[in-house]
Amino acid sequence: ESKERRTWRFADSQQEWWHPQLAALDGELSWLSTMREAAFASTESELAKARWSEAIEGIARSPKYAGQRWPSGDRLTPQAGLLPLGANPVTGLWEFVHLQTGVEPTLGADGRVLRDAEGRLTLTPETGMVLVLLPGGRVPVADSTNQGQKDWIPRVELSPFFLSKYELTVEQWDRVSIPRHRLAVRPYTDGKTMTPMNNISWDDISALWPRELGWCGFPSETQWEYGCRGGTATTWWTGNDWDSLEGAGKASYPRTSIAPVGSLRANAFGLHDVHGNVWEWCGDIYDAKADPRAGDGLRDDGVDGSSIRVFRGGGFYNAASYARSATRYAYTPGRRGNDLGLRPSRGITP
Repeated sequence: ESKERRTWRFADSQQEWWHPQLAALDGELSWLSTMREAAFASTESELAKARWSEAIEGIARSPKYAGQRWPSGDRLTPQAGLLPLGANPVTGLWEFVHLQTGVEPTLGADGRVLRDAEGRLTLTPETGMVLVLLPGGRVPVADSTNQGQKDWIPRVELSPFFLSKYELTVEQWDRVSIPRHRLAVRPYTDGKTMTPMNNISWDDISALWPRELGWCGFPSETQWEYGCRGGTATTWWTGNDWDSLEGAGKASYPRTSIAPVGSLRANAFGLHDVHGNVWEWCGDIYDAKADPRAGDGLRDDGVDGSSIRVFRGGGFYNAASYARSATRYAYTPGRRGNDLGLRPSRGITP
């Protein structure tokens, strides 16, 4: 019986150095294998091929996507990592599960995702991100100057893109993060499951994009406002009066605690919780001098760490006035807070 803590030491200093390097490599190779399996399951399995065939045909016929221009030509092509879930019967927009972050929402006996009368999905902690394919277009011009909408926002012609139906959850973050990312942050959950991942900085998230969330990224401010408004020009997508937020935003019930994703009513695009659960980081530099980028509207001067980054949507601590569709705030990219989270976006690949 040892009376003191002992640590294994290699006799050879080179072996001692190599051991943690190879252990880390083994862990990352295991992660890579999992990601490759998810990519295969999304496009190459028999189920995926059938789903994508149905989706491509359905999107081509849908009036919601009439006149859209796809990177590949006349039709959308299968997108690696995404498995079609079908068109939302309420919105008419197609939705997809991101298999690198989890499994499909709960399925019915017919093998299709379960939805209620409002088109809501049945989620579990194991569910991956659900992305909505939004048709391209322009952000509606705000119906009042009091909203403070930036004049360049409605001038950008957006290409079609994917935007997450919900904020990224704690469980999804844990599944795609390698250990050093998980250890870096401590999210606030109030003891609940499926809460939005929070206490993450812009820098924490950007470290994931190259590998862990392939092809995903921050939405631009323009994309975020386009998704949030869901075709509306009012202060909130629900209207101009605070009472209209009942069940759809922060004002519906004063709360001082974070809520599971999907707690608030969805807008016309099928996006939940856009008014006041956690603030959602965007890709833009707040005071950028650059013109909005064609296709996605991103404003970035291209100088790393040069300025503060935008976040939108309001947090659970804030009044409804902070969660207006046009309201924008910013922090330094290293800032963390238990009401700072993310709604990922993804471009369309050829």
